[in-house]
Amino acid sequence: MSLLWTLVWLIAAGVALLLLLLLVTPLTARLRFESTPRSRWRLGVGVLGGVLRFPVYDSASSAKPPRPPASEHEQEPAKAPSPSASGGPSRTRLLRRVPRLLLELFGCIRIDHARLDCTFGFDDPADTGSAYGLLAPLLFASPWRQQLSVQPDFSGERFSGEGDVSLRLTPVCLVAPALTFAWEVWRP
Repeated sequence: MSLLWTLVWLIAAGVALLLLLLLVTPLTARLRFESTPRSRWRLGVGVLGGVLRFPVYDSASSAKPPRPPASEHEQEPAKAPSPSASGGPSRTRLLRRVPRLLLELFGCIRIDHARLDCTFGFDDPADTGSAYGLLAPLLFASPWRQQLSVQPDFSGERFSGEGDVSLRLTPVCLVAPALTFAWEVWRP
């Protein structure tokens, strides 16, 4: 009987160690798109610093299943009680703190690699120039300006190009912003 308990404790310790390892090692994500000859988006995620990689989404292989027609006798879902009525945070307190939470969460994400090469144009050349005028300061101020190439095409409506971005995130970095947000929203 004690051998069985020892085995159970060893398995539990192994699972806890694996979860801890997943929390402190970086996750990687890679998003790629190509527009020629056909538009294709691919997203892959890597765990344990990118050692194990898994494809998450590929637009070339994903076909949406047909949606069944809506039944005439479907009931409307029951409405949830408002958060303030159930003792939760008020909506205004929650909405005031969401932008700060998003900034802190985005601060945990590191861009390892970014490359973009595209050409775009609208029917009206003035719209193309306006869009390029809005994009140009962002492109030239970017630390990856050597890898970003966006060209306007004033001859007509068009979008073509390809891009690749790799992101790195350590899950344990998300704990502090999440706890701060929870404390600020739900504190007495």
